Amino acid sequence: MSRIQYQTQTINPQANDEDHFQDFFYLSEDLFCIIDSEGRFQETNPAWEKTLGWNYEELKLYSWLELVHPQDVTSGISRKKKFENRYRHKDGSYRWLSWSISRSPTGVTYAVAKDISESKKKYEALVASRTRLYALLDRLPAFLYLQRPDRSVGFYNRRFREIFGETQSKCYCQILPGRKQLGTKAPTFRVFESKTPQTWEWYDDRTGKIYQIYNYPFQDLDGSPLVVEMGLDITATKLAEEKLRQTHIELEQRVEERTAELAKANEQLRAEIAERQRAEAEQLRLLNVLDASLNEIYIFDAETYYFDYANQTALHNLGYSLAQIQQMTPGDIREKLDTITFEELITPLRRGEKEKLIFKTFHRRRDGSVYPVEVHLQLIDRVFLAVVLDITERVKTETELERSQAQLKQKKQLESALRQLRRTQAQLIQSEKMSSLGQMVAGIAHEINNPINFIYGNLSYAISYTNDLLSLVKVYQEEYPEPTSKVEEKIDEIDLAFLKEDFPKLINSMQVGAERIREIVRSLRNFSRLDEAQMKEVDIHEGLDSTLMILQNRLKAKPGHPEIKVIKEYGMQKRVDSYPGQLNQVFMNILSNGIDALEEYHSHRSEEEIAANPPTIRIQTSFRDGESPKGDRGANWLEIRIADNGSGIPKKVQQHLFEPFFTTKPVGKGTGLGLAISYSIIVEKHHGQIKCVSELGKGTEFIIEIPIHQEKRR
Repeated sequence: MSRIQYQTQTINPQANDEDHFQDFFYLSEDLFCIIDSEGRFQETNPAWEKTLGWNYEELKLYSWLELVHPQDVTSGISRKKKFENRYRHKDGSYRWLSWSISRSPTGVTYAVAKDISESKKKYEALVASRTRLYALLDRLPAFLYLQRPDRSVGFYNRRFREIFGETQSKCYCQILPGRKQLGTKAPTFRVFESKTPQTWEWYDDRTGKIYQIYNYPFQDLDGSPLVVEMGLDITATKLAEEKLRQTHIELEQRVEERTAELAKANEQLRAEIAERQRAEAEQLRLLNVLDASLNEIYIFDAETYYFDYANQTALHNLGYSLAQIQQMTPGDIREKLDTITFEELITPLRRGEKEKLIFKTFHRRRDGSVYPVEVHLQLIDRVFLAVVLDITERVKTETELERSQAQLKQKKQLESALRQLRRTQAQLIQSEKMSSLGQMVAGIAHEINNPINFIYGNLSYAISYTNDLLSLVKVYQEEYPEPTSKVEEKIDEIDLAFLKEDFPKLINSMQVGAERIREIVRSLRNFSRLDEAQMKEVDIHEGLDSTLMILQNRLKAKPGHPEIKVIKEYGMQKRVDSYPGQLNQVFMNILSNGIDALEEYHSHRSEEEIAANPPTIRIQTSFRDGESPKGDRGANWLEIRIADNGSGIPKKVQQHLFEPFFTTKPVGKGTGLGLAISYSIIVEKHHGQIKCVSELGKGTEFIIEIPIHQEKRR
């Protein structure tokens, strides 16, 4: 099926199966492709460009495997029929794709892919949410775990480990004593069937504790059913209830012996005991929770400000006992806090303007030392509740971070200054060098130009004289067909017939040589405009051609080095505002580096390899409208691409290409200034940009972009 044959058209119900397949293939939102036995794209549908930015002509340049994320790469296309991987977008990012693969007996692969990037993101967000939930559950005072349908235990919290130890992949009935014989009709499994919560009690015959069990339906990340089982220790409550029951039995046995007044007193006593036990149990549970907190927790009276309570963390950090702290107020432990200041601080809480105050201060220990804290203060009924975080480590980290940022800023400033200094040094060296070179080239061109103009100007007269003399000889031979013997001998001696034929050719070759010398001189004079300080409109193609003319000797074939082919693909001719001599210097640097790279690369290749892929330099110019490197829109831009098919440049080297004095050439062959100066000329002098695109084994391309008009920048 050819891409050229397919055209968008109204689907005809009478169309044959091939037309239907074409419509399905090209109109589908899924990514369809056909991959040959060597792993290269043979056909793709338009969905590829819509989803990944690649069109078919671009994909033909890659194998299927080249665009797979490096971490997802295998030896070839996966042998699985269905799999997922990350695939490169044209902008360099990666998208998650779900593949369905089918292979023909001839090795051709038919593949369909769906973009699943969004579902991947949702799944990762769900995992993060579930992780936060498990972190909260891990801090519960009750034991909690997740029960799977196969009776294995999933997640379990810290309290569960404290009571039952690690699960080590055991069945839940092997972990919880007394539940070995439970079947699928146990309360936990009834939740799997009914999808409704269950509540029941469980007695641990190992420890004698009683737990209130709560079962709730839940789902795993993959949607499979789970049951959350949570157990709260109610032993104290049960013991109190049992004690009350025993007391009640005893009272009933003695009721006949006691008076009605005593019975009433006993009943009142029983109620008081129960209420006290419940209050004590609740208070104990609350105190246990507060004491277990890693943060300081204080409760103090809203009128007197005296502390009623401080948890163990607070007492430990301050160095006081609970009895001592109950004789103190917040002003005794907070640095530089008086009553008036504290009243102003808590006014928004008293007025109901805020539910909570959060502020930073310093606490003073018993030994007089202080430490930074963050206070979360609430007014609850007639007491203040303060949760205090020790932020000593946070403050240290923030201070260290500020110090590191200051050092980093100073380091960047020094590095920037060093780079600027080295760039300026390189510019001075190269400027002096190229100025001298320009003067020398211009002088040589001038000295050659004068005599060659003399020779070239007289060649026309020499040709005319030659034609006159040859015409005279012809007339003489016609008028005197029988010359004397002496004349005959001279004719034979000088081979007059050959001289008449060859002499015009000799004069013509002299003219061709003189024109060639004039062309070389013109190129030398054009290239030698290195010291021109004024910007002017020039033909960029003329500068490129002049540079190639000067490098012509290096492009020719030499022993050990094949000829380097130059392909010029010039766009329409426009004159560009520039410093022509400096641009010629850039062209010389890039082309010289390209020639060096090709000579080095092809010196290690066989004649067959060179014949199959001869050394080539391709020069392309084009003009476009678009956004400048600094964000200017609507500017006309000249783009120059100079590419070679050499060995390419490693990534690590590319990062330093435009740094002054950086070179990979041997000592004596490179100064490391060429590309640094080129970067300065393009970016700073012409307000453009220059970048290098290279891949090992595929060659190197330098892309230069400069604005066509520079009026605002002169």
